Amino acid sequence: MNDAHTFDLAQKAVAATSMTAVAIAIGYSRTSVSLYLSGKYGAGVEKLEAAITARYDIYPCTHTGIEISGPDCTRRATAPRPFGGRAKEAHWLACQTCQHNKGGKS
Repeated sequence: MNDAHTFDLAQKAVAATSMTAVAIAIGYSRTSVSLYLSGKYGAGVEKLEAAITARYDIYPCTHTGIEISGPDCTRRATAPRPFGGRAKEAHWLACQTCQHNKGGKS
Protein backbone atom coordinates (compact mmCIF):
# COMPACT_ATOMS: atom_id res chain seq x y z
CA MET A 1 0.00 0.00 0.00
CA ASN A 2 1.40 3.36 -1.01
CA ASP A 3 1.56 6.23 1.46
CA ALA A 4 -0.49 9.06 -0.06
CA HIS A 5 1.84 11.82 1.17
CA THR A 6 4.93 10.06 -0.19
CA PHE A 7 3.19 9.29 -3.47
CA ASP A 8 2.28 12.98 -3.80
CA LEU A 9 5.90 13.98 -3.08
CA ALA A 10 7.12 11.62 -5.81
CA GLN A 11 4.59 12.92 -8.35
CA LYS A 12 5.53 16.54 -7.63
CA ALA A 13 9.25 15.77 -7.84
CA VAL A 14 8.83 14.04 -11.21
CA ALA A 15 6.69 16.91 -12.50
CA ALA A 16 9.32 19.44 -11.39
CA THR A 17 12.30 17.58 -12.88
CA SER A 18 12.06 14.17 -14.51
CA MET A 19 11.59 10.55 -13.56
CA THR A 20 15.28 9.90 -14.24
CA ALA A 21 16.36 12.80 -11.99
CA VAL A 22 14.15 11.55 -9.15
CA ALA A 23 15.49 8.01 -9.55
CA ILE A 24 19.09 9.23 -9.37
CA ALA A 25 18.31 11.46 -6.37
CA ILE A 26 16.82 8.61 -4.34
CA GLY A 27 19.22 5.90 -5.51
CA TYR A 28 16.73 3.75 -7.38
CA SER A 29 16.28 2.89 -11.04
CA ARG A 30 14.01 4.88 -13.32
CA THR A 31 11.99 1.71 -13.80
CA SER A 32 11.37 1.41 -10.05
CA VAL A 33 10.11 4.98 -9.86
CA SER A 34 7.90 4.43 -12.91
CA LEU A 35 6.43 1.24 -11.49
CA TYR A 36 5.83 2.93 -8.12
CA LEU A 37 3.99 5.84 -9.70
CA SER A 38 1.88 3.51 -11.81
CA GLY A 39 0.98 1.40 -8.76
CA LYS A 40 2.71 -1.68 -10.15
CA TYR A 41 5.84 -1.81 -7.97
CA GLY A 42 5.98 -5.52 -7.10
CA ALA A 43 8.23 -5.50 -4.05
CA GLY A 44 7.38 -3.95 -0.70
CA VAL A 45 7.40 -0.20 -1.16
CA GLU A 46 8.61 0.70 2.33
CA LYS A 47 12.28 1.20 1.42
CA LEU A 48 11.45 3.08 -1.78
CA GLU A 49 9.02 5.33 0.06
CA ALA A 50 11.61 5.93 2.79
CA ALA A 51 14.09 7.08 0.13
CA ILE A 52 11.50 9.40 -1.43
CA THR A 53 10.54 10.86 1.93
CA ALA A 54 14.15 11.35 3.03
CA ARG A 55 14.95 13.27 -0.16
CA TYR A 56 11.77 15.24 -0.85
CA ASP A 57 9.88 15.69 2.44
CA ILE A 58 11.95 18.73 3.46
CA TYR A 59 10.71 21.97 4.99
CA PRO A 60 11.94 24.64 7.40
CA CYS A 61 11.69 23.68 11.06
CA THR A 62 9.14 26.00 12.65
CA HIS A 63 11.33 26.30 15.75
CA THR A 64 14.78 26.87 14.21
CA GLY A 65 14.00 27.91 10.65
CA ILE A 66 16.60 25.42 9.39
CA GLU A 67 15.52 22.93 6.72
CA ILE A 68 14.78 19.50 8.14
CA SER A 69 13.62 16.26 6.56
CA GLY A 70 10.31 14.67 7.50
CA PRO A 71 11.99 11.56 8.97
CA ASP A 72 14.36 13.69 11.08
CA CYS A 73 11.44 15.83 12.25
CA THR A 74 9.51 12.72 13.30
CA ARG A 75 12.56 11.29 15.06
CA ARG A 76 13.00 14.50 17.07
CA ALA A 77 9.29 14.81 17.90
CA THR A 78 8.96 11.21 19.09
CA ALA A 79 12.19 11.18 21.13
CA PRO A 80 11.93 11.16 24.91
CA ARG A 81 11.92 14.55 26.64
CA PRO A 82 15.57 15.69 26.66
CA PHE A 83 17.69 16.57 29.63
CA GLY A 84 20.74 18.77 29.55
CA GLY A 85 19.66 22.26 28.72
CA ARG A 86 16.79 24.61 28.18
CA ALA A 87 17.45 24.96 24.45
CA LYS A 88 17.05 21.22 23.82
CA GLU A 89 13.90 21.11 25.91
CA ALA A 90 12.46 24.21 24.21
CA HIS A 91 13.05 22.63 20.81
CA TRP A 92 11.44 19.36 21.92
CA LEU A 93 8.44 21.20 23.37
CA ALA A 94 8.00 23.12 20.10
CA CYS A 95 8.01 19.78 18.25
CA GLN A 96 5.12 18.50 20.33
CA THR A 97 2.65 21.02 18.91
CA CYS A 98 4.23 21.56 15.49
CA GLN A 99 2.06 21.28 12.37
CA HIS A 100 4.63 18.90 10.86
CA ASN A 101 4.55 16.46 13.78
CA LYS A 102 3.27 13.24 12.21
CA GLY A 103 3.54 10.94 15.17
CA GLY A 104 4.84 12.68 18.22
CA LYS A 105 3.15 13.48 21.46
CA SER A 106 0.79 16.45 21.43
